[in-house]
Amino acid sequence: MGFNEEPTRIKVSSLPTTSVNVEYITDFFENIKNGGGDVANVSYNQRNNTAIVTFEDFAGKIVLF
Repeated sequence: MGFNEEPTRIKVSSLPTTSVNVEYITDFFENIKNGGGDVANVSYNQRNNTAIVTFEDFAGKIVLF
């Protein structure tokens, strides 16, 4: 895991109801332009339009729009 023994998780809410899937979320949070890091897992709840993103070893900053 690196510097942090616990995986870093964030909850993403208010996701768009169209054109969003696990691959899209993973790509967004791994993108260097967004300050991303290596994503270990995405748990996407379509019903609530939320996701829990777990990072391998996150040291960057996420820039949200």
